Amino acid sequence: MRSIQTVSMRIFQRTDYKWFIPLFCVTLIIMLQSCTISFGIRSGYKKLSKTDREKIVFLDTNKDICDIKDCEKIYSITGKQLLNCIDTNENVMVYFWKPYCTSEFCYLLTHVKKYCDSQDLVLYAVISEYYNLKRTFSEIEYISQPLFSINEHYYQTQNQQKFIKLFMSELLQDEKLSNEIFWHTSFVFKNGKLIDSRIKMEDDNAGELKIFEFKPEN
Repeated sequence: MRSIQTVSMRIFQRTDYKWFIPLFCVTLIIMLQSCTISFGIRSGYKKLSKTDREKIVFLDTNKDICDIKDCEKIYSITGKQLLNCIDTNENVMVYFWKPYCTSEFCYLLTHVKKYCDSQDLVLYAVISEYYNLKRTFSEIEYISQPLFSINEHYYQTQNQQKFIKLFMSELLQDEKLSNEIFWHTSFVFKNGKLIDSRIKMEDDNAGELKIFEFKPEN
């Protein structure tokens, strides 16, 4: 009886092991390539220390954010507030930045800023999570402009997927949005109208961002 149990356990272990390795590899690849979307279910705000929480400013939803210059805070806003700023500029890029992400889909904010400057694009950088604030603020210091986050209090949900979709629905003016667009990190607007969005901006050999080929307006 013991020998039968032993053989059964070995068969189970072999079978489990056989399927575990490829499943683990696939899961790992998906996780690494999904840095552009989400690292956690929630924003991480509640896990911040009291000192770090003081660096996050949840703005009144009626406040004009277009002239904010302070780089020592992260300003939590709504999609409508950001849309008001987009409407006042001819060419704009909204970049959803993941400070902790190192996958091929992610870029240093300094590179994105350099690209935008070369293309006369006004950059608005937005985060949805509060991980690695030390690195976050070091990047803000280099680009010398404020960083925004999504106001989860306003959207009345701590679920990251939900408040990102609500934010983007406002930002893109309630257009019929495909599920694919929620995976995009870069959104380019011309005269207030979305003309391009991407999951990934290609790198050249020098590590600089290549120029977007804007889609013609209809």
